[in-house]
Amino acid sequence: MGNKFVLATDHKPLIALFGEKRGIPQMAAGRLQRWALFLSGFDYTIQYVRGKENEGADGLSRLPIEEKDDSKIKNDFDYFHFLAEDKIPLDAEKIKSGIRTDTLLSKVYLYVKNGWPNIIADELKPYYSRATEISIDNGILMWGYRVLIPEKYRKQLLDELHGTHQGMVKMKTLARQYLWWPNLDKEIERVVKDCN
Repeated sequence: MGNKFVLATDHKPLIALFGEKRGIPQMAAGRLQRWALFLSGFDYTIQYVRGKENEGADGLSRLPIEEKDDSKIKNDFDYFHFLAEDKIPLDAEKIKSGIRTDTLLSKVYLYVKNGWPNIIADELKPYYSRATEISIDNGILMWGYRVLIPEKYRKQLLDELHGTHQGMVKMKTLARQYLWWPNLDKEIERVVKDCN
């Protein structure tokens, strides 16, 4: 964590969403959840500043943009680039293809789509117990708002969650907001205990 700072905004609803008094609602839009995850890495307090008192920022936002030769401008940024492109280990396409090639998740995908059989193999029971809550969204298996992660990407995501050495509780909290697989908590505990 770096130095503590004050995040000033003239948008009062942001205080309720990103303030330290309460967490982000589980049903919040994906963009808000990504911002909450991004901001969780900082030590800050959020403060409301009335628009009339926010003259410096207001004036700067209205300054004209200097025109430049369009052939030299490379506009290679978007929301994900701003959020830290190198920190996003997976995209939706990788997860989709991972689900199709994963032995268990490919079966879960078919069962969610076509209905579950009467007899379930033991390795599918953790998914079957959540059968009414698992859905398919754009080809990706979801448990509520949590993505079901194919086995080949699990270690990569555990490393990403553990990258800042925030501790077991923080890792579990972040993981529970965005992803799931059977025994996720136990794997997080193992990663933290094995860390030097």
